[in-house]
Amino acid sequence: MARTKIEWTHGEGYIGETWNPVTGCTQVSPGCAHCYAKTLAEGRFAHQYPEGFGKVTLHPERLAAPLSWRKPRMVFANSMSDLFHEDVPFQFIDRVFAVMAIAHQHRFQVLTKRPDRMLQYFCDYGEIGKPTYLRVAEAELEWPKDLIATLRHVLTLDEIESGDFVGRWPLPNVWLGVSVENQHWADIRIPLLLQTPAAVRFVSYEPALKAVDFRHWLLPQVDADPYFCADCGGFIEPHGGHDCYDAHPAINQIIVGGESGPKARPFDPAWARQTIAQCRAAGVAVFCKQMGSVWAREHGGKGKGGDMAEWPADLRVREYPNGVVER
Repeated sequence: MARTKIEWTHGEGYIGETWNPVTGCTQVSPGCAHCYAKTLAEGRFAHQYPEGFGKVTLHPERLAAPLSWRKPRMVFANSMSDLFHEDVPFQFIDRVFAVMAIAHQHRFQVLTKRPDRMLQYFCDYGEIGKPTYLRVAEAELEWPKDLIATLRHVLTLDEIESGDFVGRWPLPNVWLGVSVENQHWADIRIPLLLQTPAAVRFVSYEPALKAVDFRHWLLPQVDADPYFCADCGGFIEPHGGHDCYDAHPAINQIIVGGESGPKARPFDPAWARQTIAQCRAAGVAVFCKQMGSVWAREHGGKGKGGDMAEWPADLRVREYPNGVVER
């Protein structure tokens, strides 16, 4: 657990934090080629990864950490892994979501490149309306012993069962997102995200490697598969009527950024401009994270994108799903 400089975990009075109950991952698409987490695991943090970054490791001893944080935090869950990696058992994911439910003072951002498994967890493995992580909260034997001791200092199981989060589905403090790098992977991952129950859905278009047209997904999808409405708790059927239909976009935020690092691939600011324009037209929050190392070098800067004050003025935009804007 560590305070993080990841820009989209800051804002609205929240402290940015990372929480890694799982570490290690494997590559699934071109966006993984120069993975920052793999670079850290093989460099500065190599001593923490004796079997290499490709070994997915569960850390039950880290589960209780968010329960001890009193001030509200924006928590990037599993910045050094993918919670929905094939090597993470659903029973362990239950524990992660149970902690997020109990630690309702924080916002948790869960980002995956495996939305097929995320959808399976929510809709096949679980029961809509009674998520499996609530069963974990109801069954003390499902918790690791050290976490049980911590929970008893926070609240009793009766209090867990009667807490505000029970019955509130999906969890209002958990954001679910997918990472896309080009049109091909956007076409695969975003439709699966739209079918997954979530209070807030976001897309990380980083590293942006090619232009992506997001227009098809920024408004409710009448021609797509059914997707979940966080406000009324029901599914919106294709071509069907729905009271919440016109009021809520299917995606709440898009983060866009170029690639960083010595092997970074080029980023075209035109891709960000197109994304901003499409989000503006649909009333969706957009967050420009960085211009990337190639742009920085070409413009006399350093690091992952140069000083934000040096960016083109129209790209200095950072919005959150509730409408808060930082410029």
